[in-house]
Amino acid sequence: MPLIFSVFVNAIVWDVVLSMGKVAPVLLQLFKSMQPLAFLLLPLYAVGLHVHGFLYPLAAETNGGWLYDSLRVGEWSPWWISPLVTLICVCGVAFVLVALCSEFRITRRPTVLPGLGFILLTAASPKLLALTPSLFVVALLLLIIRSVFSTIRNQHVRGSMYASGLWSGISILLLPHLVVLPLVLLLAIPRLRRLLSREILIFCVGVLVPFWLLWVYFVWCDQPMGLVDIFSPLYQFSIPSDLFELKKLLPFGIFGAAFVFVITMYGQMGTKREMAERKQLDWFLIVFVGLIGMLFLGSVGRVDLLFILALPLGVLLGEAFSTIKNAAMAEVVHLVFLFAVVFSQYSDLLLL
Repeated sequence: MPLIFSVFVNAIVWDVVLSMGKVAPVLLQLFKSMQPLAFLLLPLYAVGLHVHGFLYPLAAETNGGWLYDSLRVGEWSPWWISPLVTLICVCGVAFVLVALCSEFRITRRPTVLPGLGFILLTAASPKLLALTPSLFVVALLLLIIRSVFSTIRNQHVRGSMYASGLWSGISILLLPHLVVLPLVLLLAIPRLRRLLSREILIFCVGVLVPFWLLWVYFVWCDQPMGLVDIFSPLYQFSIPSDLFELKKLLPFGIFGAAFVFVITMYGQMGTKREMAERKQLDWFLIVFVGLIGMLFLGSVGRVDLLFILALPLGVLLGEAFSTIKNAAMAEVVHLVFLFAVVFSQYSDLLLL
């Protein structure tokens, strides 16, 4: 009965979405534009994928960094706060991501598809429909993207590099697995512009500032080793016993399939584009590949970390959808991913 009810609710929401798009092949074509209707459909698309989060709510993730634990997210109540805040934040991030891609001409043309790709990937598992530290990290990644891409136009380069480092340091305090982020950014930024030694120094200073302030706080509280303890989750390397269960592997399989699809389309995504615009896509690809390393820190294969990977991969997936010339084929590929996401969400109910 719960499964039947879930399918019924999803059918209602998707009927509204598809009816507003008139026919299915037109839906993805509509998202390729910046029409007001596309921006109206985007949150409805998110609602359709987040129904599971309200029907079968999960507790907020409590295994985060020092800053995340200080927010006491796990104590937020009532039960619907977690899925509702997650849904609102996902929609907000999607809209900001669309705006950034349009402002910096990251995509071939202004389109809502980067936001659609992000929403689709962040619904690949029920654990991604509840509050996690990764959700807060993604908000900081948007600030990092804006700071990094602002340096291309030589707008306040030193200030932007410092801001990028600062947000990276705060991200580590939210989730220690992001300790790889500063290195990934230093490897990715040279793809956009030449990185000077003094800019690297400024970036590193920005990364260290949050830790210096936190160390001062710990010393004041007579906890001089507190700064070391915040990285303790990384020292406890373990492989969960259920890591290779099918329902646990499904979200990783969806991300893997999306990455393979992006790589397959990557050559076409770069055709008839200026080198500078191609390098912007390269930046997202480098960041995605580099951040995969955080999956192997601490407890291997934390599903909630996929939320972070969904940001760069969502941009690339949206651009890959936009590159497919045949509208019907693009819709088929989109529906395959959509079916895989819904199937992954309800895999528990299907006794997988």
